[in-house]
Amino acid sequence: MCFINFGKIFIFLFNELIFTASMIENELNKTISTNKVISHNNIEATLNLEEKEVSNRTLQFGSIGMLVGILIAIINLVRGINISAILIFLFVIILGIILLLAKKKITKHIIPAIIITTDFFLVLICFAEGLDTNGYLFLLPVMFAITFLLGHTKEKKAVVISYLFITTISFCICVFLSDKKSNWQNIPLDITLQMGKSNSFFVVALCTCFAYLGIYHERKYIAVINNEKNTIGLQKEKLRQQNINLKEIAFMSAHNLRAPLTNILALVNLIDINQLENEDDKVIITHIQTSAQKLDEVIHGIVAKTYTNISN
Repeated sequence: MCFINFGKIFIFLFNELIFTASMIENELNKTISTNKVISHNNIEATLNLEEKEVSNRTLQFGSIGMLVGILIAIINLVRGINISAILIFLFVIILGIILLLAKKKITKHIIPAIIITTDFFLVLICFAEGLDTNGYLFLLPVMFAITFLLGHTKEKKAVVISYLFITTISFCICVFLSDKKSNWQNIPLDITLQMGKSNSFFVVALCTCFAYLGIYHERKYIAVINNEKNTIGLQKEKLRQQNINLKEIAFMSAHNLRAPLTNILALVNLIDINQLENEDDKVIITHIQTSAQKLDEVIHGIVAKTYTNISN
């Protein structure tokens, strides 16, 4: 009878310990889950912000290029320079399709497609019009656009240099391989001079627009980044406080919770089961000993999990 009462007391203590361990484990899982969510959200927010900024710049730069292209094509049609007008209209159509894909969030390979398409058609137009029309100068705003579209980050440095290299090669092809006068179509001298002046004007206008848009978006992007940094700073402080809570959980598990459990195990080990005559007493003591060992393993797991999360 004495051992039965003794067993009931121990079972009561075990229920209290298990309840406490459950509370600690729930708090631990909640904190770990919150840490992962905050870290994931920070990374995702930064990537989305950068992707959105590049997409907006691409659409604006491309739209301006299309408007200028349409205007020049109409002027060439009026002047009777039909081959140039057809090439420019074809370029505008392809560029419009690419920008439409970018607007529909199909952003993979959009920027290289724009740059390669632009370089290719500008080289063709230069051969169709001749060097004296200054059409090759439109490759200069393309270089402006490359640096402003992709930015100056270390991660994209190699990409920017490769695109600038391709555009520079296109420029050199125009300058060194194209004739001064067009062999593709008959362009009178007065029209050639007019085209040279108008093309130079549009080149300067594009460079100015691209520079302004680049500076505007850069300032806007920096302001948003600073705001994100402030938000991330607050979240880091929250993570720091949660890690403090994790350390407290580890301390509670390692000391406050294990101390009474160790006492119970020590008391149970003092009892020699073989000397017990009542079978019920033997079952109770064995059950207490097994449960205590399992609870000890759970507490060890909580402590290990806590310190692993803190170190990560």
